[in-house]
Amino acid sequence: MTDKVIADVLFVDLDGTLVATDVLREALVLALKRRPWVALLFLLSTIRGRAAAKRVVAKRMRPEPADLPFRSDVIHIYFRDPSPWLPGGVGDRK
Repeated sequence: MTDKVIADVLFVDLDGTLVATDVLREALVLALKRRPWVALLFLLSTIRGRAAAKRVVAKRMRPEPADLPFRSDVIHIYFRDPSPWLPGGVGDRK
């Protein structure tokens, strides 16, 4: 991967940072509304662990990004001054 490609990529944590809630919770609420059996599968799969339960929901429910509660304050900070978000030194390269 070249430095140019790396400089153009921004990684931001979704849950609690860019999105005000947890995406898994959003998917579970969506499951309860549209496919209640997925919520039941989720509960049953918790016996096998949290990762297994997350996989059950992730395979079956995908919230629409437009429906997620994005934190506008975080988005505005990034667009106002993107340099603090870049890894150390990346913003200094010319």
